[in-house]
Amino acid sequence: MPKLKWGFVLVFIVLILTSCTPEGARPEPEIKIAIITSDESWGGQWHTVQPVIDKFGADKVIHATWPSSWQDPEQMIAERIEVVDKLGEDLGVKAIIVNPAVPGINAAFEKLRETRKDIFVVYCQPHDIHYGIEHELAQTADLIIARDELGMGSAMVEQAHKLGAKTFVHYSIESQMMIPIFFERRALISQKCDDLGIEFVDHTTLDPRAGEFLTRVIPRMVEEYGKDTAFFGTHCELQPWIIEEVVNTGAIYPQPCCPSPFHGFDRVVFDTVIRDGNAQDFIDSTRTYLAEHDMLGRFSNWPVQDYYMYTYTLAEYAFMRINGQAPAEGIDIDILKQLMADYAGVDVDLNHYVAPETGTTYENYLLLKMGYLIY
Repeated sequence: MPKLKWGFVLVFIVLILTSCTPEGARPEPEIKIAIITSDESWGGQWHTVQPVIDKFGADKVIHATWPSSWQDPEQMIAERIEVVDKLGEDLGVKAIIVNPAVPGINAAFEKLRETRKDIFVVYCQPHDIHYGIEHELAQTADLIIARDELGMGSAMVEQAHKLGAKTFVHYSIESQMMIPIFFERRALISQKCDDLGIEFVDHTTLDPRAGEFLTRVIPRMVEEYGKDTAFFGTHCELQPWIIEEVVNTGAIYPQPCCPSPFHGFDRVVFDTVIRDGNAQDFIDSTRTYLAEHDMLGRFSNWPVQDYYMYTYTLAEYAFMRINGQAPAEGIDIDILKQLMADYAGVDVDLNHYVAPETGTTYENYLLLKMGYLIY
């Protein structure tokens, strides 16, 4: 009997030792990143993930989407939490990039942080910035990146000046001017015009869908101020109308409200909305269109769509961070700028966000500007 007892003990010890050996150890989960976009029915960010999958492999990149329901705020937040919770359950997920950072996501990631502090979280172009909760966002995300809307104000006037503008017309929607960042940008545009000796003309409309009024107003403006007049519209719906009338009148167009080779130009050049495509091919098509109308040198733009660049370069940065090629703490802005400059083919500026009301500088909240393409 004692021999039998000791036999059981021996087997038990062997099993313990075997389980402690590398061969018996639980395998480490496959390291991967996740990218969350809106679904295909809303916006073009859905299309930005495939190039990342092509580069790093489908086994390394998870593409998750938010449901397209926006009506019920409580349901919306619950759906966001469900998506993020599911990703957090996968211990192999070491980074989550959200593009765009739609309203209601911060509650989901605050909950995730309770159990997964190891995940590198990135918010791209947060919509909630207009509601003054940048502090809450910056507390939860490791990195936030957005267009430098204020910085673009001065930059677009300088660009218009390079294109020969003597007058700058600012078309805006009344409701947008109630948002502080757009109100402040208009003031910066006006000031930069004054600095450069450009006449500033402000025009506000009530309805962003009433773009057809521009077919009457822009020709009258060009007749009054001359062809060296630059036109900028603050709302997406205004862009095709402005582009078409600038072409018809021979005026100047420094950039769309959301600078991108596609934005507004797709509906003018191809008479359709394009959410996916090769930027260089589209630039070439636009340049051909402008050449046919003798308008080369009168249009400029950012050379790439920012949200395509966000997804691709931030995925690159996330893998560098995971693999020890970028710091595990904080953000290496030089690395990030180089990745973005390589992607865009122009210089890129990244500046820290400074909250206008408090003056607080956020080290992990970066604002993007990039150099211009002239058609």
